[in-house]
Amino acid sequence: MPRELRPSQYGLVLGVLAFLVLGLTTSVHAQQSLRIEDKEVTGLNSTSMDVLLLATEETEGFVIAVSYPTELVSVSNLRVTGTATDDAGAELVVADVFDATGGFTLGVVLDSKPPFDGQFIAPLATEQVIARFDVTPDLAVNEVTELFFDFEDGINDPPLDNILVQSGFSLGIGPDLTSDSGSLLLLPGAPDELFLADATVPAEGTAAVEVLLSNETGDVQAFVLSVEHEAGVSVESIDIAGTVTDDVGAEFVVATLEANGGTLAVVLDLDEPLDGQTIAVGVEQHIANYVVSCDDPPLAPAPAETFEISFVNGVYGDPLLDNVLVIDNVSIDPIIEDTATITCLALPEPPEENTEFFCGTRDEEGNIVDVEAGPGGEATIELFFLDPDDNIQGFQIAMCLNENLLPIEGTFTTEGGILDAIGAEFAMASIDTDPNDGDGVELTAAILLDSDPPFDGQMTPISDEPLLMASFDVLVSEDAECDACYELEFCNGIDAAETRPIDNLVVVDFESIRNFTLNNCAVCITPGSRFLRGDCNMDGRLDLADPTTVLGAQFQGVEVACEDACDVQDDGKADLADSIYLLTFLYKSGPAPFAPFPKEGLDPTEDTLSCDGGNMTCP
Repeated sequence: MPRELRPSQYGLVLGVLAFLVLGLTTSVHAQQSLRIEDKEVTGLNSTSMDVLLLATEETEGFVIAVSYPTELVSVSNLRVTGTATDDAGAELVVADVFDATGGFTLGVVLDSKPPFDGQFIAPLATEQVIARFDVTPDLAVNEVTELFFDFEDGINDPPLDNILVQSGFSLGIGPDLTSDSGSLLLLPGAPDELFLADATVPAEGTAAVEVLLSNETGDVQAFVLSVEHEAGVSVESIDIAGTVTDDVGAEFVVATLEANGGTLAVVLDLDEPLDGQTIAVGVEQHIANYVVSCDDPPLAPAPAETFEISFVNGVYGDPLLDNVLVIDNVSIDPIIEDTATITCLALPEPPEENTEFFCGTRDEEGNIVDVEAGPGGEATIELFFLDPDDNIQGFQIAMCLNENLLPIEGTFTTEGGILDAIGAEFAMASIDTDPNDGDGVELTAAILLDSDPPFDGQMTPISDEPLLMASFDVLVSEDAECDACYELEFCNGIDAAETRPIDNLVVVDFESIRNFTLNNCAVCITPGSRFLRGDCNMDGRLDLADPTTVLGAQFQGVEVACEDACDVQDDGKADLADSIYLLTFLYKSGPAPFAPFPKEGLDPTEDTLSCDGGNMTCP
C-alpha cells in the first residue's frame, strides 16, 4: 500500500525523482498526456474526479499540480487508492490540498526504497487512472455552472511543476507531455420540499402523519410547519419523536394545536455552546409527526373513511405562520405537497342484541299492527319494546315520518304504558314538521326511568313480549290517498328540531346499546265520513236547529244521518249534555265543539257512533 506523506516530505520526493532522472536532459519523443475526467454534480452532492495518464513508456514517477475555483467547490481525499499507481505498488506518495487558495499537488515515486525492484506504471494504448480526488459544491447553484480543474505549474512551497519520469527522463508540460483540463458542471439541485405521508388510523386508536423533508439546498438550521385537516379527525399532538430532528438534538420545539390542524416551530441549535446542530442534506427525511385520531370511526361492515390533511400558509398562529426552512441563515419557502390522506378504519361490528323496538297499535287479539286513519284525521302511534334478558334504564327514540304524517306537538307521552307504571322520571320529545327543510319530518325522544333523587334505580322488567313504552299523535294530510300506507321508520342520526343527531338506543348497565332490531310501521288510509261537529241536522251550519235535533234524536226517536255530528263533546254518545253544550256555545260564548270543527273532517277518535250521511273521503 502507498504511504500518504506530509507536505514536508516533498523534498524527499523531489530528491528521489532527481535521482531517477540521473541528470539526463534528453527528451522522450513519443507523445504522452495527462487529463482530468469531466464530471457533473447535482445540488450539493459530492463526486469523484479521475486524473488520467496516456503513456507509451514506463512511468517511474510523477508530480501533478492542479488549480481550481475554490469559491464554489472544495477538494478532499486526494489519493491513488484503487488506481494504476496503486496497482503498480507506489512506495512514496505525497498529497497536499490547498482548498483555501484553490489548488492541490500530488508527488509519486513508484520505487523509492530498497531493494529497488524497479516498479513502474506500465504503458498502455488507452488512458489509465493514476490519481483520484473528491469534489463537493460549497453552495447550490440556480443555473448550470461550468468549472475547470487546470494543470498549473508552480503550485506549493517549494513550487512544483507537472512532470512525468520515464526511463530516467523528466517530461514537463510541453511538446512531449500535453495536458487537458477537467470540466465540472454544477447542476441546480431539486428544490427543497415538504411532504405529508398518508396515515391509517386503527379503530379507536391514533396514527402519525409523518412530515418528510427533501433539502438539497443545504443543511437545515430551523423550520416552521403549518398543517390543516378536514373535519372528522383531530390532531392529538405534534412532536418530533423518532425523527431526524430528534436525533440531531433540536433545542427549541414549540407545538400549537388548532381546531383543525396545528403548527410546529423548531430551532436545531439555540442554546450555548452553539454546537451547530443541523439537519443534513437528504431526501424525504422524517422531521415531525402530526398524531391524529378519528372523531367517529365507522362501524363495520361500513367501509373505512378517508380525510385530507395538507400544508397551509397564513392560516394559524399570531402572527400568521407559513411553512419555512432556514438554510445558511436564510428563510426559504419550500415546495409543499398539497395533500395526504388519513384513513379511519371501521370499528368491529358488535354482536346484535335481542332488544326490539316496534311501532303501530294493538288489534283486538293484542297483535301489533299498522294504524288506520282517514285523510285529514288524527292517528295515535304507539311505541313498544321487548328485551328478554336485560333491564333497561333509558331509551332514545328516533323516527322518520312520511310527509303525509305530521307529529302533533305536545302529544308524546308515556301514559298508559309500562314506563308510566314503573314511574319514569324524564321524558322529552322534539319534532320537525317541515317536509321541505332538507331532512324531512322527524321525531326524537329521550326517556330516563330514574333521573331524580333519591335515585332508586328504576328499570324495565325483563320481557319477551312487546310492552307499551310511549305514544304520540300524528295529523294525516288531507291529500293522503285512500288505500295507501305511509311509513314511519326508526332511523338513526337525526336531530328533529335540535342540533345534535341521535340514534335509537337503550341504556343497559350504564352503557349505550345500539345494535338491535327496529320494526317499522305505517299509517294506512281507509274510507271514512267527513262531518262538522255540532251540525246534527247535517245542513252545513250550526244554529238552534242542531241542539233541537240532538234532543229529538234522544227523546223523540228522530233519525239523524250522522250520530258523530251530534256528539258535540266527542265522548262517544249523543245526549242531553251535548244539547246543553251546543246551546252554551251558540248563545253564551261557551267552548267550541270538539274536532272536527270549525271545518269538516274525520272523527279523530274511535267510538261506536255512525255517520252514514257524511261526505265520504274515498269514492
